[in-house]
Amino acid sequence: MLHPGLIVLDWQRDSKGYEIFENDGHPLVAGKGGAVHPYTVRAGGKNIFIELAGMPHTPAAACIFASKWGALMGDMLEPGVHHLHTPLDLLYCFSDLIKTTVTRFNKAPTNSLRKRALAEFEEFFQGAPYARLEPKLRQNIDDGKPELIFCATNLLDFLHLEMLSALLGGAKPTACAKCGRVTSKSKFAPSKLYCSPRCRKAAERARHREEVDEGRAIVGTIGSFEPEDYEPRPLVPYYSG
Repeated sequence: MLHPGLIVLDWQRDSKGYEIFENDGHPLVAGKGGAVHPYTVRAGGKNIFIELAGMPHTPAAACIFASKWGALMGDMLEPGVHHLHTPLDLLYCFSDLIKTTVTRFNKAPTNSLRKRALAEFEEFFQGAPYARLEPKLRQNIDDGKPELIFCATNLLDFLHLEMLSALLGGAKPTACAKCGRVTSKSKFAPSKLYCSPRCRKAAERARHREEVDEGRAIVGTIGSFEPEDYEPRPLVPYYSG
C-alpha cells in the first residue's frame, strides 16, 4: 500500500466558479468560463473525500464543492485547456458511495466482509479508460530533495485513492453514530464516535430521554400491582437436612 503522502493530485478549477448547466435533463456542474487555476494537494492533507461524503445533495452545495476543488474529471480539448464539468448525478452517486463504503467497512466484523465492501466500491471504477497513477520525480517543497510521487490523473481517481489509503491505515474515517456523516479519527481521539460536539450532545440527550422513559415505565408497572402482590411469602430453605 502506498503511503498517502506519496499520492499527489495536480488539478485545476475554474477561477470564476461553477454553475448548473441544463443538459437535456442531465444537469452538469460546469465552469463559468474563467481562467484555469491549477493547484496541488497530497492525499491525507485535506481529506477531500470526507468533504464530498458530507456534501448535501443540492445544486448549490455541488457548485460550492466544484468551485473549491474543480470537476471530478476533465477532457483535453486542446493543449493546455480542459473542459471543466461534472454530471450532477455522478457527484451525488460518488458522495453516497463513499459514505456507504466507509460505514460498511468500519462495521464489518471480519476481514472478508471488509474486503467485500471495498470490492463493491472498486466496481464503480471498472472499465474506466484512464490510468490511475502516473509516477513522477520532483523536488520536495519542504527540503528541496528529489522524491518519487504518484500523480492521480483526475480528481475522481484521487478521491478513490485517498479514501482507500485512509481506510487501510491513514486517517481511519468513520461514520458519525448520530447523523451518519463521514468524519476522520485522529491519534488524539481514536475512539471518536461523533462528528461534532452538537451530535455528541444530541446523542446524550436522546439516551437521557430513553432512560427517563424506561424509568417511568418501571414505575408505572410497579404501580399497577395489587396490594396482595406485596404480601411477603414464606421463605423456603435452600437445603434442609
